Amino acid sequence: MFFKHGITYFLATLAPALSSFLAVAFYTRWMDTAEYGVYTTVLMVASSINSVMLGWLQAGIMRFWNDKLVSAEAIRNLIGSAVLVTSVLVAVLLLGFALVSGERQVAWVLVLLFVATALYEAWQRINSITFQTRQYLLAEIARAVLIVGVGLSLVKLGYGWGGAALGVVLGNLLVLLFSGSFWRLLHPQLASIDRVVLKKILVYGIPMSLSAILFGVIQIAERTLIGWFSGYDVVGEYAAAYNPPRQILFMIAGALNMAAYPLIIHALEQQGVAQAASRMRDYIIFYVGVFAACALGLLGIADDFVPILIGAEFVATALQFFPWVIVAVAFHAFYLFYISLFFQINKQTGREVQVILLAAVASVALNVLLLPLYGLAGAAVTAIVTYLLCVVYGYVRGKGSFQVAVPWLDMGKIALAALTMYLLMGQAPDWHNHLYNLLLKIPLGMLVYAGMVWLLDIGGIRHLLKGRLGWLTFSTSSPR
Repeated sequence: MFFKHGITYFLATLAPALSSFLAVAFYTRWMDTAEYGVYTTVLMVASSINSVMLGWLQAGIMRFWNDKLVSAEAIRNLIGSAVLVTSVLVAVLLLGFALVSGERQVAWVLVLLFVATALYEAWQRINSITFQTRQYLLAEIARAVLIVGVGLSLVKLGYGWGGAALGVVLGNLLVLLFSGSFWRLLHPQLASIDRVVLKKILVYGIPMSLSAILFGVIQIAERTLIGWFSGYDVVGEYAAAYNPPRQILFMIAGALNMAAYPLIIHALEQQGVAQAASRMRDYIIFYVGVFAACALGLLGIADDFVPILIGAEFVATALQFFPWVIVAVAFHAFYLFYISLFFQINKQTGREVQVILLAAVASVALNVLLLPLYGLAGAAVTAIVTYLLCVVYGYVRGKGSFQVAVPWLDMGKIALAALTMYLLMGQAPDWHNHLYNLLLKIPLGMLVYAGMVWLLDIGGIRHLLKGRLGWLTFSTSSPR
């Protein structure tokens, strides 16, 4: 089931990623730099407001929907009420901003983006936790198509950044408009809010919002300190090296997490701790197996992939630090998409803030110490140490009474399979053309890794596929 859900959520994540790349290609040609700067800034601000104001609610939906002591109807009412109240609050604050700054268009666009995104994300969280994976996927695809289609049309008609932002608003709202299940969220009853449920979700969700903010502080402080000590041209080089592999691997890891988390929580609340621990054990094999292949696969194609992806002036630095970045991203993703689940399962998200606060302090201290001495190498080492600290200290603080047996044998098999794939990709002939090399290395890596997974029977893959692929099996005994 992990595999099936993983494919669905990967496609659901891929749709907006591809639409974003397409939109950027046109918007950067149809808008001047100032307009495009306003558009991207407005989106970033709207996303940040949403995370701060409603991140606690989105986290609470995923954790408490299957809780036997919390009714789904109470959460549904809380969603509608929370979006209503926060929308009014945000509107009032942005109205004040508009009166002070005179930026009325920016204020109204931010309000519309907040409301549309808040409603859509809450609805999609419900689809995820109730295993409506098909509806989740179709909604993401439709939303991506609408955002690009409406946005490009409005920009082409001369509405500039406002048209592009309105495309995002309408893309969210039009999907919701044609969804029957969404309308149940639009009947909030403020007087009948279950205060016990509200308290549970606030206590659980607010620390998770603070943790997300602290991770943002780590990244902002890192880039600021690099600019301070080495110059902002070096920040650009570091971003070109760090951002692409991080975006790709986080997209994959996020899809794996979205596939597994609802299944784990459902097992915990409906079948007990032992079954949830079994699900977690299966998840770590699934997660590490896919992530290791993707991470070492990216490393194996870096010499051909990076020159295609980024400008020539950034290539040398990106290739130099690519292995370091892969390690840092691997630790960061492992913390976010595996270790942090222990805090969520044990409902001890307050402890997670302590972990990330310590990591933030360590990150700033190490960057101040190492950047003047080693430049970007110091920043890379700091990132690795920071996220490794999150993994180790997070596991110690988060595991509590929820014990999961680590499948060390399968971890070793995965390492062997991924390393074999990487080494064989390195032996592929060089056709002196980056695109041709990619077309050779990627299928080669996939075939080698799939073969090793089957040969080593990682995660009992042969047994899992036996029933599904029974028509491929045949007997090797002689006929009678």
